[in-house]
Amino acid sequence: TLWLSFAATVLSVLLSLPLALLLRRRFAGRGALQFLMMLPITIPALVGALGLVILYDRTGWLHVVLIRLHLITQPLAIDYTISGLILFYVWMFFPFGGLVIMSGLGGIDPTLEEASAVAGASPLVTFRRVLLPLLRGSLWAGGVMIFLQCFGAFSVPLIAGGDHQPVGVRIYRVANVFLDWPLASAMAVVMGIIQAGLVMAYQSAGRRRAT
Repeated sequence: TLWLSFAATVLSVLLSLPLALLLRRRFAGRGALQFLMMLPITIPALVGALGLVILYDRTGWLHVVLIRLHLITQPLAIDYTISGLILFYVWMFFPFGGLVIMSGLGGIDPTLEEASAVAGASPLVTFRRVLLPLLRGSLWAGGVMIFLQCFGAFSVPLIAGGDHQPVGVRIYRVANVFLDWPLASAMAVVMGIIQAGLVMAYQSAGRRRAT
């Protein structure tokens, strides 16, 4: 569960940051791209999981298109795999980080970037020395939000996880299939402690930054 959540969080932040930087600018199709980025939030997790399983199935649209374009010769193993779960998590939960990062970017004064450019800094140096330090709090907040969503995920791994059972699915099966309520309760308490500890760490980091 921790590995799935950590991998999906890192990939989601790496995806959210360039998209948020791109959506700061005005260009043709900006509204459509922003809509596609926010689409997973509007879709119930169970419906999204079912849709992704159908899309990535060996006879799903993705493989049909790739095979007809002669980009692959055999269907890829995506459904019911660890890598497939990470891919599903990223698609479902990265918009939460994207919203936080976009909000952080919106609070940065554009004159800081202009001053950096006037001083002779390249766009890469401006990003590394000006934007990235100012976005550190937003990246951390977005990462925590994504991690909590991934860590507590239930519908996605229940539908698309196969034999891979993160904590949420395991608790459900222990309680409802094996009727071992004491074990399920203990697992739920451990899960809650980890989530509460992460939230407390986030709050503590926020207080240190404010100081």
